[in-house]
Amino acid sequence: MKHLHMTLSVFGVVTLFSSGLYAASITIQPEAIAGKDVSIGQYVTHSTAGEMYVLNNYSSSTLYSLIEFDLSIVPVGATINSAVMEIFLEGSIFQGIPANYLINAYRITSNWNETSITWATQPPLDFTVPVANSGGTPNNNTWVVWDITNFVNDWYLGVNNNYGVELRNSGEGTYYYFTSSDSAASSLHPKLTIEYTSYVIPEPATFLLLGMGILAWVRRRSN
Repeated sequence: MKHLHMTLSVFGVVTLFSSGLYAASITIQPEAIAGKDVSIGQYVTHSTAGEMYVLNNYSSSTLYSLIEFDLSIVPVGATINSAVMEIFLEGSIFQGIPANYLINAYRITSNWNETSITWATQPPLDFTVPVANSGGTPNNNTWVVWDITNFVNDWYLGVNNNYGVELRNSGEGTYYYFTSSDSAASSLHPKLTIEYTSYVIPEPATFLLLGMGILAWVRRRSN
């Protein structure tokens, strides 16, 4: 029994020193085939022509953009520390109304199809927790950033289904156009950078070798 207790203790030490937490970061930036993003409007069926548009109720015209990232690349059992979505703003057109508005990201709450979505079939949103772009009113030819850590963490944990987010301008006036995943400029495709912590368990062979070595050392010390 004493020998068994010692053996278990040794393997406990092996586990402690040969496994542990590590931090990592991944960036999801899909190509055209894998990317899922689209714009819809009151007078536009949908657009996947390399750009996404946001315009709120100017001259009775409104445009929204929807985007969804596949999170299957994130390792099982990870802890999401941060998730930052970046979309490249190609330009904007000032429509004569003050432009000091934020572009909000809202969580989409049901499935949608990139190739068949219309204004009439757009999915519902969760308006309780909007995420505004961190830079305020964005500049042209820059990456616009949204911290969507809470959304991604809930999707990853299964608290909410991952249907992506929809972008809406918080006020009237300015017409924004972003690079989508259908653009030929792949380096400017929308991207999601996730920083996470994961627990590493050693491979069986490594575990066995380390255990044998420590056990031999313990036996020598006991003699």
